[in-house]
Amino acid sequence: EMSEPAIYRLIKLRRRARERAEEHRLLYVAITRAKDMVFLTATKDTGPGIDILRPGLDAADIVDEIIPFDPNKAYAPEYSEPDLVNTAIQLNTDPISIGLASIPATALSVYAKCPAQFHWQFVEGHPGIREGHGSAMLVGSLTHAALEFDITEASVLRRHSAEGTDHEIERALQFANAFRDRIEFAAVRGPANEREQLSVNVHGPVTIAGIADVVGPDYVLDYKTDAEMRPEEHRFQIWAYARAFNKPRGYIAYLAHNVLHEIGPDELAEIDTMVQTHLQDIANGIYDARPSELSCGHCGYRQICKFQFRPDEAAAGQ
Repeated sequence: EMSEPAIYRLIKLRRRARERAEEHRLLYVAITRAKDMVFLTATKDTGPGIDILRPGLDAADIVDEIIPFDPNKAYAPEYSEPDLVNTAIQLNTDPISIGLASIPATALSVYAKCPAQFHWQFVEGHPGIREGHGSAMLVGSLTHAALEFDITEASVLRRHSAEGTDHEIERALQFANAFRDRIEFAAVRGPANEREQLSVNVHGPVTIAGIADVVGPDYVLDYKTDAEMRPEEHRFQIWAYARAFNKPRGYIAYLAHNVLHEIGPDELAEIDTMVQTHLQDIANGIYDARPSELSCGHCGYRQICKFQFRPDEAAAGQ
């Protein structure tokens, strides 16, 4: 009889295990996208997806609902020529915009730091090459989820990330608990606060959109889990939220440092002028590079940008 080598069977088993793991991940992502309710359908009682879900469905006492076969719905309608539609000719005489028409609130900080990086990221849509930021970004996302949904247990927070490590989960909970418990943030923990509020701001030719973490009675607030405090970068994002919700001040909660940084009315007024200049330059398509140690140090476009900061050349220029 024909027989398979043991190594070949082992390879097939491992490949199948990887495929099953991928099926689990895809199914998890598909189901958890819904906010209130999920409808699942299957053509048979068994199959890859339904077999994965069956233990959970049985544990939750969810009974299958059989949809009876209706022969009247099993056939496509007869073909017929569609009615002709008279379309009016429209001539758009408005000038064509050179720059972007819409940007996220975080993009203003990128443009202020380096317009060339802004161009790669938001105009070209280039993903760039990021190194060493995956874990930090995941911790930040988990921290936001813990605060948005009042999550205090690691097992519950893990539902928001199938790939997060135990250390990342615990780190995110530490940041969230710091905002909940530390006296430094007591002034911005009011019961009237609204969380995760959509902000839309129209400034001339450019629309700025974003989601404010907290909107209070007379302030807006954004959580930051960064290892370094850089309010000069984050102030543009706070400005966008403050102006969108007509609040006189904004705060940056640096959870890794237990620091609440305030941006008051005077500073917001100063940012008004800077933002208008930036937005006009964006509308005009001005994306000149501003190489510096700060802007180039963690830039994901170093390998494709010809304007790179080199400490030796900077020293020679001095």
